[in-house]
Parts: sequence; structure tokens; C-alpha cells
Amino acid sequence: SAMTMSVNPVAINRTPPPSSGTRLIVAGSILILVQISIIFAGWGRFHSALWQTDQISDTSGLVHRLDNFVPTNTRKKVPRRRQDPADGTFNGYPIWYNDGSTPQHSSVNCLGENYMDNAWIHRSCQFRNLCFNISAQEWVLYQSKEEQELERLTASQGYHDVSTSMNTSVSIGGVNTKWTWSRGVPRMEWFPQVVVGDLEEPHYELDASVIWLPFHSLAGFNPGHLIWDDFLPIYTLASIFFEDVDSYQLLVTRYILPGPERLWASCDVRDEQADLCKLMFSKFLPLLGLQYDHGFSTNQEVITSFNDNNKQKGRDLVCSRNGAAGIGMLTDHGYKLHGWEKADYERMHNQGRGRNFWEFRKFMMANVGFTQDEVVGPPYKLTISESSSKSYKRKFSFEKQTAAIKAAFGDMVEIEKVRLKDLTTEQQVRLLAQSTFFVTACGGGAVSSIFLPRDATVLLYFPKEGGIENNRETGLPARLDWDLFNNLGYLKPHWLPTESMDDEKDIEILVRLMKHELDLLSHRLDV
Repeated sequence: SAMTMSVNPVAINRTPPPSSGTRLIVAGSILILVQISIIFAGWGRFHSALWQTDQISDTSGLVHRLDNFVPTNTRKKVPRRRQDPADGTFNGYPIWYNDGSTPQHSSVNCLGENYMDNAWIHRSCQFRNLCFNISAQEWVLYQSKEEQELERLTASQGYHDVSTSMNTSVSIGGVNTKWTWSRGVPRMEWFPQVVVGDLEEPHYELDASVIWLPFHSLAGFNPGHLIWDDFLPIYTLASIFFEDVDSYQLLVTRYILPGPERLWASCDVRDEQADLCKLMFSKFLPLLGLQYDHGFSTNQEVITSFNDNNKQKGRDLVCSRNGAAGIGMLTDHGYKLHGWEKADYERMHNQGRGRNFWEFRKFMMANVGFTQDEVVGPPYKLTISESSSKSYKRKFSFEKQTAAIKAAFGDMVEIEKVRLKDLTTEQQVRLLAQSTFFVTACGGGAVSSIFLPRDATVLLYFPKEGGIENNRETGLPARLDWDLFNNLGYLKPHWLPTESMDDEKDIEILVRLMKHELDLLSHRLDV
């Protein structure tokens, strides 16, 4: 989108990232949305297995529920650094008027360069003085003439790679390989518009405690994708560039791609999908310390208010001292899928990220006002997640397992069976953080296991013949999200097949596993 600026800057002559694309026309997917099914022959199994929404108990009356949604009041408070009265608000955050009399310019610092054509997928960039043009619905950087000259000089010499160059790009969102590398994925390539010259016009400024984080949601209507492909990368991005993220306020803005074409299975593929994403974000945003319309919105629906009618100029431009973007490879799956295909197991994406996951967990829990890092007991709490998936291959009541555990452990283990989709975010956090064992089917419904305390055990039931490739069943195991669970570090994951889960021997294995884990807990050394 072209920027309309009140100054007369000279736009840099650089090759912009692709701004248009075509929708991937999928031959046959079943999109289960709000009381509708749109049928495309051949994709049904894949879509129903991968993209279901398992954290909303009832999608009927969706728009009514959106209009009557009551946000949480447990959002963590971060002291602002500027104490003088604000001149307005932007998405609920205070802003102050700047008359532009003191020139300012922007700067960037980018990491992740691999010197290949796909380097933009790997890059993450930190911004200083990142501005947003409300009318154009896009972000802007102001490049000093000195930096422009340096960029021109290094480009003319060749092989001078400068990490602070603005002639670059990032992936605004996580990558879904089902979008195809030829058309869909390249639409993620993005960078703020760069204008040459200092910012010398009136504008409004956010507090220095704010980090502005634009992103494109991979599939925010699904809780697993929301937490692990949106929230985890957003937190990781902020923690890369800013020490002690807890001391900042996150300003998170979901980016809607320009143009009429939308990416398959994304939030904006159709209006009903966007409503479903809004409902899911509203439920889980407290984990980032945010509420819908308070610290969060899309770039097309920001909310502003101004206190002084005499300061009319500058109302189209809001700037943040801190910003960052580029989450392409910061998701939990990277280039691959979550465990449907054989190729998903050939390489690992999350090795060594255990500490990152633990800090992410603590960050989310602090935002909803609860802390529980260690297992407590006896009695030890066992939480069983019933019907955590709409897929018949992963939808269970665990009746035989519950009976066997009661018979084996008595009062030593306190059992609580729940449907997590019926609980608020805060209730899920509190329940799982107090649990020693968690029994669930793998998939998006297992996302709440991230709140389990250190040394807890998660027992994941997976279909050993649930693999799907090229829209066909392969008969291979589908250990969904194996790469994440097997690298969480603070948990002990065990994978159990669904096909034989009610057999006598499998029940015995479950009970023996729990006895083994309780024995390990009894011999823990507190360090």
C-alpha cells in the first residue's frame, strides 16, 4: 500500500516484497466453520484432522458471543515510564503528542541471515522508532540520509553484509507449507515502508515500555496453532531483542494481508473464519497480558482517542520506540508439519529450546496472575481431558483408564475429568499447573499441557495409523506435535497408541508408567 505522508520524503528505490498472490485453490478440503461445511473433494480427512477448533464449546450464536464477550480482569500491570498526562490512547495504551520539532529517525537490527534467496523466512528484526500510518494501515521507518548513503556505498562494493540495513525483509507470520512455496508462502515476505529523511512532522508516541509486534496469524482459530504458531513466536521474538520481557507491555497487531486474496486456512479466508479467530483470540489473549481491543487488534481496526482538540495534526501517525517483526521460523514446526507425514520426523526443529518453552510458560502464567512451578502432592492430581478433539480418532472419554487408575492408586491420586473447551483460560492454567499427570489425545486440544509444572507427566494418546500424506492415509503413526513435546524439557512425555488403548496390556502399561513416575517423584533431589 502506498503511504500518504504530510512531509515530502523520498522513497527508497528498493525491490519490495511481493504484494499480491493468488489463493491456493485446494481440491477438496472440509472447512468446519460456524454451522457450515464447504466441501472440496479429497481434502476432508486432512482438514478435519489438522484444523479443527477444540477450545470453543459451542460455535452457535458466534456473533452474539463476540458482542457479549467479557474480557478478563487479571491482565498483568506494567508500570509506564512516562508519568505526565497522556494526550490520548491507541488500542487502550496512552499516547503523547510530539510536534516534530526535534527530528528523529528509525533504525533496525536484523538476525538470522543465511545468504540464500529464502533468508527473509529466517530473519527477525528489531526496530527503533517504528511508526504506524493509520490511514494506510501500514508501518513506516524513517531512514537517516547518512544511513541511506552507507547503504548505497556498501551495495556498490558487494559482499558487505550489514545487519542494520533497511534494504531487507522478514516473514510477518509463521509458515504453513500447505500454502505452497511458489505462491502462498511468498506472501509472508514483508517489511515496513522505508522513507528517506528524519521524522519532522507532528505525531503521537507510545510509552517507552511498549514493544510493538506486528504479525500474521497462521491459523488462529485453532488453539494449538494460536499458542504454538502465534503466541510462542511472538514471545520468542520479543525475548530475542529485549531483556526481561516482563517489564514491557506488548502491543500486538494482527496483520491482514493487502488485496482481496487470502491464504487457505488463515483467519481472513472468509468472514466466518475471522469471527472464529476473534473469539479464540479473545479467550487466550490474557496469556500475553492483553485483551481484545486493549493492546491487540488487527491493522485494519485500531482504536484511537484524543484528549486535546487543538492537536489535530499528527493523528494519523503513531510511533513506538520499540518494535520487532519476523517470526517465520520461530514457530514450533518451522518448515515442516506437526507429525502427519513421514518427512516430519526426519529433522528436528525445537532441539535446545527447552528453556525458551519454560520461560514462555512462566510469562503466560504471570499474565493471568498465577504461579505454580513445582509438582505438589500427595495426593497427586491427575487431569484427564475428555473429548479434546472432534476427530473420531482422537475423541475419548477414557472410562477404562479412569477406573484402572482409581483401583490402582486410591487416594494417592486425585482424578479430575474435564472438557477444557468449557473452561476459561485462567481456569485451564490453574488446573494444569496443579496437576502432576495429564492424560489427553494429541493435537490442538493438548495445548494446555504447556502449563504443567516441572517434573509433571503428560500421557499423549496418538493414532498409530493416523498419518496423512498427499491427502491419503498412510497407515503410519501421527504423533502430533512430537517435536514440541519431546523438547519441552520440564515435562516427561509418554506416547500411547489409541488403537489398543482399552486392551488389558495397554491399561497395565498406563498404570505401571504412573507408578514409575510416582517413584521418580519420591526420589527427587531439590536443587
